[in-house]
Amino acid sequence: MLSPKRLKTAGYLAMTSALQTLPWFLFASRIVNRNDPVFRASEASMLVGGLALLVYLLLTFQQLLHRRFAFHHADKTISLLIQAAIIQVATSLLGLTIPELAAAVRMFSIVMLVVVGILHMMFGIWLLQLPSSLGGMHRPYCYLNIVTGFALGTIVLLPLGMLTSSIADVMLGTIFLQAGGRSRLG
Repeated sequence: MLSPKRLKTAGYLAMTSALQTLPWFLFASRIVNRNDPVFRASEASMLVGGLALLVYLLLTFQQLLHRRFAFHHADKTISLLIQAAIIQVATSLLGLTIPELAAAVRMFSIVMLVVVGILHMMFGIWLLQLPSSLGGMHRPYCYLNIVTGFALGTIVLLPLGMLTSSIADVMLGTIFLQAGGRSRLG
């Protein structure tokens, strides 16, 4: 159910996601290739927690698009983004569990980053068809997803992609909070 409470919760979680992107990235880059079980458990919990957050936010946004705007054009891309994230996390967890696979997992992660980049671009492009301003956030949110996708897909612009992704999360949080605070987004 898409209640104002769920929308507000999603809004605060999206803001939290934006704030923790850089610390998570720095932490993950510092603990990579560590054999310490505590570090591996920390990385695993970060991966699973991030996945749960992503799935919750995307499904909530999809419900918002369906219920408030009867908009279904982004459904397939949202589904593919969720599937790609699950594959990324499952593969990363496999690499953490079986250290001999770590090199192969890193290579696969690069391929998946390109795939996720393409999906983000598609998501932004499909969302451009939405006939709502989303409280003034529509076009900037779409363009940020396109830029994020391009940056992720090129790999070398990954830091830019992380920055634009964080900004997009703030915008998504604002969209949720606005939608939770009133009955209709214009």
